[in-house]
Amino acid sequence: MNKILSTSLAISFLALTGCATGYKTTIAPEFKSSQKDVHLASFIAQKEMDARAPLANSAGVGAQFGLIGALVSVAIDSSVNQTNIENKEVQIAPLRDALIDYDFNTPFHQEVTNKIAKIDWINVTNQTEVNDQNEIELKDGYFLKVDTSYSLSSDFTTLQVFTNVSLNNVTNEKDKKTGKPKQKVETLFQNLYKYSSPSLERLTKTKEEYDAQVAEVEAWYEARLAKLEKNKSKGDLRAAKKRKMRNIKEEYSFAEGNLKMAELWAKDEAALAKQHLNESAFEISKMILLDLSDTKTIDEYKKDKSIQTYEDGLQVVSEGAQRVIVRDIQTAMAGQLCSLKKGDSGNHCKFKL
Repeated sequence: MNKILSTSLAISFLALTGCATGYKTTIAPEFKSSQKDVHLASFIAQKEMDARAPLANSAGVGAQFGLIGALVSVAIDSSVNQTNIENKEVQIAPLRDALIDYDFNTPFHQEVTNKIAKIDWINVTNQTEVNDQNEIELKDGYFLKVDTSYSLSSDFTTLQVFTNVSLNNVTNEKDKKTGKPKQKVETLFQNLYKYSSPSLERLTKTKEEYDAQVAEVEAWYEARLAKLEKNKSKGDLRAAKKRKMRNIKEEYSFAEGNLKMAELWAKDEAALAKQHLNESAFEISKMILLDLSDTKTIDEYKKDKSIQTYEDGLQVVSEGAQRVIVRDIQTAMAGQLCSLKKGDSGNHCKFKL
């Protein structure tokens, strides 16, 4: 059974540890001097569009008040995060409904695996495309895992696709003490690749929408007032009206704004979302090919001042007419590659810890 960590779990663990040495493991040049038989597997676990929930993390603050404070902070964060995740499921619904007949997984699998199979030092002897990595029983030899997920950013403005690639040497043996099967997995290469769409402008509430909500409360008040018995006080009704009026905001709440953004992405049968999802397969395949041919370490890239800088912490790897591929050399995920529209901010390409 495959024991390799999933992309999200591995990245989350690295972010929590605050490791500053980078994420990428570079393939040794001598390894690529001869062709290697490789089991290539592409995984996409999810079946529908997701969105990143804003997560609370106040454990550091709570720790200032000792162990109890830290534990209380964790408990509160857990409750807040669970609520955010549940809210996200409601907010993303319009886009999910619009994508219900769209197949992202199959063409993505094909694009990525076909490109990797053309690398000269890789001889694909077994190719698997599945949605559940537990379906794979790893045999002895080299195993190249492509693990992909896709989502909207936490503010629903940006569509992102994440692919983690790892090349592992798998050895199945028996435990000398217990005699039970034991699997040894040596990671020879790993890196993360991100595709970010251009960010849409966050929608704001129009004056017409605000006025309509005010008019709705006024109509509710007048209707209830007309039914009020003559000997009854109007005070409670007026108080209820004031509460309703206070709840009307000139701007959308974060949750309302997310729902509006999901509806925007869902327009025209989610044409824009489909466009970026389709493009992501080509861009991520390109990043993987560039990276698997690379032999430099993160430290070497950090010291190389001849490489063009995109913005602080990001180096230009490749650029075309519309998009640019950049390398992160600054964060705990240093080494990761990201494809974004030329001129866009690189914030989505970094994990700022």
